[in-house]
Amino acid sequence: MSSTPKTYIADASVLASSGSGLKALACALDGNQRAVGAGASSVAAQDGAGPSLPIPGFDIKDYVPGKGTRHLDRTTAISLAAASMLDLTLYAQTASDIGIALGTIAGSVPASIELDIDILTGTGSAGVNPKRFPNCTMNCAASQVAIRNGLKGPNSTTSAGVASAFVAMRYAKRAITNGHAKQMIVGGVEELSDQIRWGIRKKQEVGDVVPISEASAMFVVESSDSAHAHSRSRLGAVLSCETGFFDPIADVPRERLLRTIERALAAAGVSANAVQTWLPGNRGTLLEDAEREAAELAHVDPGRVLDVRAALGETGSALGALQVIGLLACSNGGLGLVTAMDFNGVVAAAIVEVEAQ
Repeated sequence: MSSTPKTYIADASVLASSGSGLKALACALDGNQRAVGAGASSVAAQDGAGPSLPIPGFDIKDYVPGKGTRHLDRTTAISLAAASMLDLTLYAQTASDIGIALGTIAGSVPASIELDIDILTGTGSAGVNPKRFPNCTMNCAASQVAIRNGLKGPNSTTSAGVASAFVAMRYAKRAITNGHAKQMIVGGVEELSDQIRWGIRKKQEVGDVVPISEASAMFVVESSDSAHAHSRSRLGAVLSCETGFFDPIADVPRERLLRTIERALAAAGVSANAVQTWLPGNRGTLLEDAEREAAELAHVDPGRVLDVRAALGETGSALGALQVIGLLACSNGGLGLVTAMDFNGVVAAAIVEVEAQ
């Protein structure tokens, strides 16, 4: 095992089509079924965009009571709800000690489109409710989580398709290693909307049988020094997180992912045969074979494979965080490999160690 200081995972929260919490996520992944959470069901669309899987019975006031939530877009609402499930008072001694890195493809697409329509068909920008404008910025969700929880540490929103949460995880790990924060909230968020559903179906990169879904998933990471100093229990550790790029036209995607997996294994100081669980990110997509071949070429032969997309549907930029938390929820210790490839060319791999419970 590498002597590099570990970045420990101290807490986690999930809102997805499986329901709320890690137990619901574990049930969905263990059963390899879609939306097994209480009240969840696949909604068959009548507009030709295929089935969808919303978060069952979601109401922001169940998580963030009081005023100030009326004008929130859904991306920000489910992000605030997931953050409220973390007990942030356990971690940072001061507000400047904790930050957030949140992955998203484009923020709230419906909010941006609705604002544009109002401007173009109405009285112009002067007639737009100013309370709605923040929803149109990509960093709205991360900013609202920080503002409402009084966080003063690094604040970053990353966008790299389905690999967005991996980029956020890498950013957070660097921020902690370089002393810019003691703890970081890492996560990914994707809201279910007609625009997102149509965009995914139009590209024809994801299988038609895969429902379009939504989720907000977050976990708290902290430095090994901080974890040891406060003698806190931990769920696991991010040993490494590597990203790379391929040219969608000229490159062979599996070769790029292979190199990224090999870098992740080397950075973690572990061998491929030590990986006990693999969570692929591209089952049910046109990149499924490339991802599988890359893992095989890296000599990864895990005893268990957990498929987030099969269990929860297409969750976009929330995928990486769901994969990490799914590993924590379903494993009783050991090493896991988490991978993903985005059609725009981003590839990612992370090695996560799960604490034995």
